[in-house]
Amino acid sequence: MQGGTPPETNSYGKGKWSAKDNLITFSADKKEDLNEKYTLDFNNSTARFVTKNPRDKSDKVVKTKLQFLGSDIPWMQRIDIFKG
Repeated sequence: MQGGTPPETNSYGKGKWSAKDNLITFSADKKEDLNEKYTLDFNNSTARFVTKNPRDKSDKVVKTKLQFLGSDIPWMQRIDIFKG
């Protein structure tokens, strides 16, 4: 469609992650983890878990999410992935 919404596309990444405190660091081996299907290189990507503090007894609703803080993938910076 000209001038319309582009079709939805899916991109995939593969690799490992490590956690320290609330910070998640991602890594990928370019030879083993990247191929025609898995094209996203998450090296140098970091994220953190955002949850409601257990000491917070208020009625405030905080959805659990993984929030990307930085990435070499420009559109992944500041992306939030919510828990289903």
